Amino acid sequence: MSIEGIVTRTKDASKGGFRAVLKIEGDLVGVKRAASPFEPEVGKKERDQVEVTLDNAVILKVEDEEEMPELTDGKFRWWMGYAEKGKEKAHANTFYMKGFLTSAENLVKAEQGKEDGGLEDLMNTRVTLERQDIMLFKRKIQGKEEKEEVFGNNFVFVPTENINSDSFKLTVAKMIDGQNTQAAIRLIIGGDRTKNLPEYREAAKNMTLNELVPVKVVDGVYKLDVS
Repeated sequence: MSIEGIVTRTKDASKGGFRAVLKIEGDLVGVKRAASPFEPEVGKKERDQVEVTLDNAVILKVEDEEEMPELTDGKFRWWMGYAEKGKEKAHANTFYMKGFLTSAENLVKAEQGKEDGGLEDLMNTRVTLERQDIMLFKRKIQGKEEKEEVFGNNFVFVPTENINSDSFKLTVAKMIDGQNTQAAIRLIIGGDRTKNLPEYREAAKNMTLNELVPVKVVDGVYKLDVS
């Protein structure tokens, strides 16, 4: 008896498409309440969603072994639960409040110095979002004294990488890893994260990207060099 060519654990199932995206950067151009595009679970009331739209988006990270999904016209759109139909405000224990909105307020305070800032301060700016687990509330376990933590998983705001940071340079290095110098030029000039950076465009044309990011040139091909 043998098992071949299949996964044997539910945790190894493919996320597929945009559900595989773990981190993304883009221009925050839309956040609105919308009717849910999903059928409600059996026995549960229909909930409106928050629809979030990024423009000029760049996917930074996906689940291990998952393919990088293609973005149509550079747009990325996703949803998170907001409130039951007919209710004006989201509950304090929703992911929208505890994850999405709280992270927006924290980012505005850290980067703009506003004590009472909020989501509106991030609209039409370049933002980075990362999928995280956030503890929403604790509930009592039937027949026991202790409580269990209930988590939600969705996108929250995180600081956008500075172009001079090591993490940004490593991202660019991975982008051109294994590419010949001509292909690297096309990637740098056409890349959403590098096309507006003249020093990167010039370095690509002059075949000196190894002076900016951790790569080396081997037989005309850029190779990641993190030694």
